[in-house]
Amino acid sequence: MLTGSDTLDADYTIGEPRVTRRQISFGDLLPLAIQILERSAVARNAIRQTYSDIFLDEFQDCTNQQYALIKLAFQGTPTRLTAVGDTKQRIMGWAGALEGIFVIFAQDFNAAPLNLYRNFRSQSQLLRMQNEIIKVLDPASVMPDELIKGDNGIIEVQSFDNSQQEAESLVEQIRHWIGEEKVPLSEIAVLVSKQAEHYAELLMEQLKQWGFHFEMSRSSRTYPPNRQPD
Repeated sequence: MLTGSDTLDADYTIGEPRVTRRQISFGDLLPLAIQILERSAVARNAIRQTYSDIFLDEFQDCTNQQYALIKLAFQGTPTRLTAVGDTKQRIMGWAGALEGIFVIFAQDFNAAPLNLYRNFRSQSQLLRMQNEIIKVLDPASVMPDELIKGDNGIIEVQSFDNSQQEAESLVEQIRHWIGEEKVPLSEIAVLVSKQAEHYAELLMEQLKQWGFHFEMSRSSRTYPPNRQPD
């Protein structure tokens, strides 16, 4: 189905740079897949007969090309699609994530919107704080009062004169949690809103000085110490 400069040999590879017939980039995959589905009823039918159910996770970050592929493959078919996501976590607008994608999806696929209010990650005091933020960001997603009762959890706001003082204090708290309170290492993480390699540079230096080995998650920018000091 791919013709002209998009023609590919059977043993093509994916990488950089693009080489006619021999190699395409990762960014070419969606546009070429869309071309194939647009031109080939056989390809469309093959996909539709393969999948009875489609689960679309992190759907709040779905891009125009990704949604075009979904529509080409499954719109107007018996395939059941479930799109799951949180509009408050929409962070890929810079990469083309569609505004209002859940409304668009509900209209195009005659989908029934369902809200999941229960947050199993946080304890009650944290849930109440989050609820105040949700009231501003997404009033329709406010958690019911009966789901946020209780006094579990701790919220503390700490101020520091500089980043060095902050880093030293955080490492001291981590040492206390591990040594005195016996908190499992898997339950300790430091969340940084953006550019962790810059904002957490001094913290990482402090962790290394105390012998902590940590990992950085690129998706959520977390720094969990994964073992005790040497």
